[in-house]
Amino acid sequence: MADSSLNPSTLAIRTSLLADIPTATVTQLVNIARSLKGLNLWNDSAIETAVNDRSITLLSGASSSEIIKISSAIKHMMGPALSGNNIITSLNTITSDLIPDADITYDLGSSTHKFNDLFLSGSTINIGGQTISATSSGLQMAELKVGSGTNSVKLNVSSDGGLTKQGTDTSGNVGTLSANDNGPKFVTNFSDMAAIANPVTGEQVLVTSTNKLFIYTGVGWYLIATMVNESPTAITGVNSTYALEGGTAATVITAISSDPEGFPLTWSSSVTSGSLNGCTVSNVENVFTVTPHATNEANFTLTISATDGIGYATFASVFDLQVYASAGGKLFTSSQTWTAPSGVTLVHAVAVGAGCEQGSSAGGGGGLGWKNNITVVPGQTYSVVVGLGGQNRSNQHSYFLNSSTVMGRGGSGASGGTWVGDGGGNGGNGVGGGTYANTGSGGAGGYSGNGGSGTNGSTALVQPDANSGAAGGSSYNHGGYSSGGAGVGVYGKGATGVTGAGGIHPQYHPNPTSAGTGGSGGGNATSSYGHTNAANYGGGGGGGGSGAGGGNSGWGAVRIVWGGGPGTRAFPSTNVDLAYSNTGSGE
Repeated sequence: MADSSLNPSTLAIRTSLLADIPTATVTQLVNIARSLKGLNLWNDSAIETAVNDRSITLLSGASSSEIIKISSAIKHMMGPALSGNNIITSLNTITSDLIPDADITYDLGSSTHKFNDLFLSGSTINIGGQTISATSSGLQMAELKVGSGTNSVKLNVSSDGGLTKQGTDTSGNVGTLSANDNGPKFVTNFSDMAAIANPVTGEQVLVTSTNKLFIYTGVGWYLIATMVNESPTAITGVNSTYALEGGTAATVITAISSDPEGFPLTWSSSVTSGSLNGCTVSNVENVFTVTPHATNEANFTLTISATDGIGYATFASVFDLQVYASAGGKLFTSSQTWTAPSGVTLVHAVAVGAGCEQGSSAGGGGGLGWKNNITVVPGQTYSVVVGLGGQNRSNQHSYFLNSSTVMGRGGSGASGGTWVGDGGGNGGNGVGGGTYANTGSGGAGGYSGNGGSGTNGSTALVQPDANSGAAGGSSYNHGGYSSGGAGVGVYGKGATGVTGAGGIHPQYHPNPTSAGTGGSGGGNATSSYGHTNAANYGGGGGGGGSGAGGGNSGWGAVRIVWGGGPGTRAFPSTNVDLAYSNTGSGE
């Protein structure tokens, strides 16, 4: 086994013998010295001191035979015979390896006691004033020379951290090696390049302050290139604005740019204004995915960037995320209040005024007005006013919020009502009056034109304006029959009302066609003996006849719809029919 395996027992014996030396007899001292020699402990300073002190004590009064024994003990402590791996006290003659007696660190010489200009200390070797040190990244030395005399190369580090080579040719000339062998040099200013001593043909130098590369031709320095990095091209494929809806699918953006030098681009994005507020943005290289939050609105600017490591190209887009309630709506046929549901911030409304009924005279039809994008606050209550129809009605207006937001004015006497809003139509006028007189009331206004006016003869009525509301009524006096105006629907613009014919012989109820048909889904006037009631919504009442009085006027109405965001639902005809819903459930 290895000698080092005996170290524990050797140290135990050393401790025991060191304790016995101060009281040892002459004979015991000789035996102890012999044991110490055998264990190579003869050079232990503590052991030497103890043996020396005990020998001096025993020599006092010792006999000649005892002095001989003490001399023998001292001789054993003078050192063993040189063999194997024995440790020696003198390096004048070395005949074996120099190996420490334990696996610990020892210096080989020092800065003041050298092995002929060589000493070892820690991880550094000092040879003639030059050092070689071991570091975590490798060996470190100030310079290195390969070869000697002629045909040699010396490597060292310049003041700016570059590696320089200085060669000695076969003629003994010393100079900097060529640029082809040494690589380009770097200097800060042109004056630094001009100060280079003994440049060789082909040597290259980059002046970092101007990014200009020069080559030495053997005569002088010549500019060969200006080092310029062009930024990536302008980013395309990205819009300047994006409108997002909460809960919808993610928006995928594929940005396009390239680097003039052909370097690969690194893509990224950052929010430069506003806040994501729950939206997420991710990208795989140049493909960016913006996922809207289901319930949080947000407005932010997202700047997309591409870089080749030096230059940048950027493009900023504004994202506007709106969260809208599911489609819904409500029809009002009487005045009441309405509370905006949760999540509803934008509504669209249509209001139809009631028709007029004034006894023996023909009445005017109600006006229709519509308005889109009315801002409301969820949970807040708003007024809804609906004009009353029936007998003896005039100026029965219908509106939402107030009369200046959206309104259909009711018929006033024989005059049709007007409207307030983004669009609409006036009610038709009534014509004729008096008991047993020829009378015809006006029809309700339309979404983009006026209602038809009544007539008091047997001739055909005039068709209402194109895309408008209801036709007016007509009656030719054969016993005082009268005719009411037709109504208009509240579910968006549809077909224009069709005109009716004149009245017939007094022994019969009026022919149904003597009252014009409804417009845009509105109702037709209904016949009864002696007169015709106007139709909902907004038809004018019939004049007097057969002593029974005029027919009832049509009632007013207000309808509010919401959902889908701006433009998704809008009067007069964009997704405002009853069947529409962005959840598939209707209203």
